[in-house]
Amino acid sequence: MIIPCLIMVTLLSSYACDGLQTPSSSPYNQIEVVEIRNNLEEKVQLKVHCKSKDDDLGIRILNFNESFSFTFLRNIFQTTLFFCGFRWENKFHWFDVFTPDTPTCVYPTPCLWFVIDSGPCKIEYDSGALYSCYPWNKDSLRSKMIESKLVPQSLISTAPTPY
Repeated sequence: MIIPCLIMVTLLSSYACDGLQTPSSSPYNQIEVVEIRNNLEEKVQLKVHCKSKDDDLGIRILNFNESFSFTFLRNIFQTTLFFCGFRWENKFHWFDVFTPDTPTCVYPTPCLWFVIDSGPCKIEYDSGALYSCYPWNKDSLRSKMIESKLVPQSLISTAPTPY
């Protein structure tokens, strides 16, 4: 009788009074938020195509100063990776917007990226800097797609562009 009671108390102690699970310090059960904003100097439309190994978020078209966001949970293996392709005018670049090394992107500090010609910039909440800018990824997006097995090799070899 004591053991079942201890099990019940242990199970119930992980829930708040309203029946919702209490927040945990574990990063893989918190909802992460990534937001991407078009801040191209030419004020042109930006096509954004974000993917992970398991999810294809589709192509979004952003006018100047528009943004879109997506949410997800980190996997328990701490290997969650999202990368996005960015196309405007005759330019194409890509960048990892969320990697396993990314600090948490949970409210009130989501990962906010704004896209400029030279590369994406991220708002920095914890450092003294207002934002940090990064160069575009240099590796071939096609090799990245092959490594992550997002699409079959046959589609990669025949496709002129990633999307």
